Amino acid sequence: MNKPMTFHSFKHGLFDVTVLSDGPIVLDGEIFAPQATDGEREEIVVRLAGADNVAEAQSNIPLIIAANDVILVDVGAGSLFQPGEGQLEGNLNSVGVKAGDVTKIILSHAHPDHIWGMIREDGTLRFSNARYYITRSEWEFWMGEEASALPEAIQPFVTGARRDLQAIADRVTFVEDGDEIIPGLRVLSTPGHTAGHISLVLDGLSTNAALANKTGNTSATTPAGNPYINVQTGDLLAGASVSVNLDLSNSNSSLGILYTTRVLAGPGSR
Repeated sequence: MNKPMTFHSFKHGLFDVTVLSDGPIVLDGEIFAPQATDGEREEIVVRLAGADNVAEAQSNIPLIIAANDVILVDVGAGSLFQPGEGQLEGNLNSVGVKAGDVTKIILSHAHPDHIWGMIREDGTLRFSNARYYITRSEWEFWMGEEASALPEAIQPFVTGARRDLQAIADRVTFVEDGDEIIPGLRVLSTPGHTAGHISLVLDGLSTNAALANKTGNTSATTPAGNPYINVQTGDLLAGASVSVNLDLSNSNSSLGILYTTRVLAGPGSR
């Protein structure tokens, strides 16, 4: 008998957060650590129980419950990207949430492992009662000429992004840095990994939390005496990197937590 999968959960202020999974994906070391040396990259792959510059990582999806809202941050890849994925809906069911219960979906960016779970095999929306939130710059990048000019090897990503974004065109709200999606949940612009990549800030009673969904070299720094969290993202397509300082020095904020979907947590972690 298989042991039921358990998920990392925590309460932050008025938010109940559970880190679900869409399943594992296999990635090259260059994806985990594109700016690392060969030795550093090898160490990271080994730490992730991989070998030969390849390791498995969970495609983790934060579920946020707040007041009357059931919120997902990204929707995974369904069965369209890698064979290990497509487990999000079943894992939602296991924690008592149905697809139809989801009221809001925040799209951090439009890479396959974050949005290709949007549509069921029959062509219908998986989360049919949800409103979708994404930056206009991310939307316009994937729907425009810049994405069309990407290398041929990346064009399946473009085709998939356009398919899924077009499917939610009448349900989208565009958001920008600092916008509040619900009280206490704000957008933090973290471009670099993609043109319009975003993270989220959750207000707490004594701390704030920053949630970031991405693959690659995400890092957080909180040097002694520095009231900022630094969220750094790396662009896998263009090689650019961007750092954003999040001010955590106000009276309601004393700690920053960066949650990354790839390395820092996964199913079974506590």
